[in-house]
Amino acid sequence: MEQIVLKTKSLNKRFGKKMAIEDFTIELEAGKIYGLLGRNGAGKTTLLKMISGLILPTDGDIEVFGSNPFENTAVLEKVCIVLETQLWEPTEKLANILKICSEVYPKWDQEYAELLLKKFNLDKSKKIKQLSRGMVSAAFIIVGLAAKTPLTIFDEPTLGLDAAVRETFYNELINEAQEGERTFILSTHLIEEVHRLFEEVIIIDTGKLRTYQPLEKLRQSGYYVSGKEDDVKAAVEGLNVIEMQRLGSLAVCTVIGDKKDAIGKPGIEIEPISLQKLFVHMTEHNKEENSNEL
Repeated sequence: MEQIVLKTKSLNKRFGKKMAIEDFTIELEAGKIYGLLGRNGAGKTTLLKMISGLILPTDGDIEVFGSNPFENTAVLEKVCIVLETQLWEPTEKLANILKICSEVYPKWDQEYAELLLKKFNLDKSKKIKQLSRGMVSAAFIIVGLAAKTPLTIFDEPTLGLDAAVRETFYNELINEAQEGERTFILSTHLIEEVHRLFEEVIIIDTGKLRTYQPLEKLRQSGYYVSGKEDDVKAAVEGLNVIEMQRLGSLAVCTVIGDKKDAIGKPGIEIEPISLQKLFVHMTEHNKEENSNEL
């Protein structure tokens, strides 16, 4: 039986009259990388702060490793959250931050932290205010990785990082996950760049759980149909087409539904839909009827 790392039931968080999280129920198993996706203001950071015990829910239940995380040292030692906006003073030296973290997290790996400092080309004698935005992101990625906590949460961790440094982070994340002792939640807007990391995908929309599925199953929700325009039109007739793009005599349609309905039609190619395209479709509001009707 898989260990349940996180369980929420009818979780709600209200700020004044605004419901930031509404009736959110989910269970996460140990040893996986979860992608948390949502548009700006969808409630991702609020949810992550509740999971990590930084804020209390308005009502509903939340358990992390079987207990309420709020003001629970035994739980919080097992959880590290790397937020988009960190709470450290700008005058704090990186070396001191790492030292404090080594005292907070029982499984802290200083040797690994030193290795990551070299990989990210960071000088730990520098103060936070002396670092660029990308360097600050890299510094707190090091905290998240070296903490070795059973549950590690990254909230938009790659802001300001160039492509090469982001790739270094992704490789380290994969290596850590492959050891099987850690669970990661990664919240990001770089969907196409990081989707290969995800085993499970959580999509949150205006504070509500929109979907929670394994990545491959989710991508089976739709597909692309391409070929000559007339052939494509014939293949997708009667199907749920959400977008059509034309290039000369060629066309590509994005279809939501079971791809078996289009397989076998002459002159067309079928490809899996991108996670980003699915995400946009699932979180698009007040959308007018498809303007590319066939």
